[in-house]
Amino acid sequence: MHKIDGKRRAVVIATVAEGNKMKAQIRVLGEWEGIGDDALPWAEYLLPVDRAFVPTKPGDLVWVEFPYNGDSRRPMIVGAAQDWAGGVPNVAPEASGVGEQYSPPAKEGAPPAPALTPTADMVLNRDGVLIIRTAGGAYSMTRTADGTTIGFNEAGDVNILSEGQTYVNATGNVTLLTGGDVSIEATGKISFKAAEIELAAGSINMTQA
Repeated sequence: MHKIDGKRRAVVIATVAEGNKMKAQIRVLGEWEGIGDDALPWAEYLLPVDRAFVPTKPGDLVWVEFPYNGDSRRPMIVGAAQDWAGGVPNVAPEASGVGEQYSPPAKEGAPPAPALTPTADMVLNRDGVLIIRTAGGAYSMTRTADGTTIGFNEAGDVNILSEGQTYVNATGNVTLLTGGDVSIEATGKISFKAAEIELAAGSINMTQA
């Protein structure tokens, strides 16, 4: 056993531990360069109190410490490590303002997307899902492959954009209230099926398209 005190910067080598033990294999930078991958230890994760799990990926830079009396064979990943290779931060471009940021597809009538403030917003871009919580109080979750989005901007405008099917199922009542107009437009057929339909309106105008 080699004893190590304090934290070290490390790089993740592998993430599938024997027995699915939810660990990551790490190499301490500047100290374990001459050690073969097979001899590198597997690090446990320091989890939040609700036991949420955010996995690393090979190549990720992390901070590790050795809480078991400095035992180098039992490291613990305590967080991600920052880096600025070539002057570009190793965070999502939406967070740093450096690099090519995601641009949502233009949709007529859609509310403005949240306004991003580099270094001030919470941004997670992982596995094709971009999650943003801005300093101005907006939130969005986007599937970057096609632009499917659920979110709201700083003005409280809600945006639900689906590039696939949309399904809503409720075992109780569904209520829709608005202080303005409601518009429904479909390129195909609109169907209603109910035990009873009740309509109440000041006037009904019907025109053929």
